Amino acid sequence: MKGDRELLELGKLKVHLSMNSGGCLLAKLVLQFDMRERIRKAQFVDPEVMKEMDKLESGQESLFQVSEDGMVVLGKRIYLPDNEVLKGDILREAY
Repeated sequence: MKGDRELLELGKLKVHLSMNSGGCLLAKLVLQFDMRERIRKAQFVDPEVMKEMDKLESGQESLFQVSEDGMVVLGKRIYLPDNEVLKGDILREAY
């Protein structure tokens, strides 16, 4: 059938297809947060980050800093929480 290949490609991109009552094809694309945003969100539920944030808020010294966009960093490196799902996703995206 004509267009099957295109529909298959849309499915791989996680595009949800449906038909409205008038017979028109509707497409809905669900976007995930980018990896940087996922890391930032994971940082703020990480016990290690919470300890360091408490230090920073109380005026104590910490090796960590918070970047302008809210990312916890150590120098120029992003702190990656101990989150196996996130680490796996980063490896899959990199390779």
